[in-house]
Amino acid sequence: MKVLSGKSLNAFTVTGQAFKFERKISTVSCIHTPSAEDEAGRFAAAQQTALEQLHELRDTAVSKVGKQLAKIFDIHMVLTLDDDFSDAVRSIISTQRVNAEYAVSLTSYNFSKIFAAMDDDYMRERAADVRDISERLLTVLNGEETGAVDADEPKIIVAEDLAPSETVQLDK
Repeated sequence: MKVLSGKSLNAFTVTGQAFKFERKISTVSCIHTPSAEDEAGRFAAAQQTALEQLHELRDTAVSKVGKQLAKIFDIHMVLTLDDDFSDAVRSIISTQRVNAEYAVSLTSYNFSKIFAAMDDDYMRERAADVRDISERLLTVLNGEETGAVDADEPKIIVAEDLAPSETVQLDK
């Protein structure tokens, strides 16, 4: 028997099968593109798809944890369409003539660093939100599924960290 300790989402002591959750991180390559307009279009389409996914996650979260805790997805929706973020992605696409995935990845890195360096705790926490929405955009751009943990039977989830979207999808 292996005993694990750490932070828990509840105050219960549990026993059972553990599932180690490992976040999938998208691998991004810098690919030069002949059509910056096409890449900007792909980015805009990915934003809309991500927005639809976030609406669904928010609705799921409202039913599971209530409106107040589900508001994080409203923040994610705002960040997904944020003018500064979007303008930075489009600028990288047009000036460097690169694929949307690379532009999103680079913008995410830059914005995350800015937020993480802020003095305000609330603003520092937004760095994780930027990374979460960026990973969602990359998943959409790569044509991959944003998947829930397959939980046919109850499991104890073990993870370094869980993003709000990952937490809501645990027992989908």
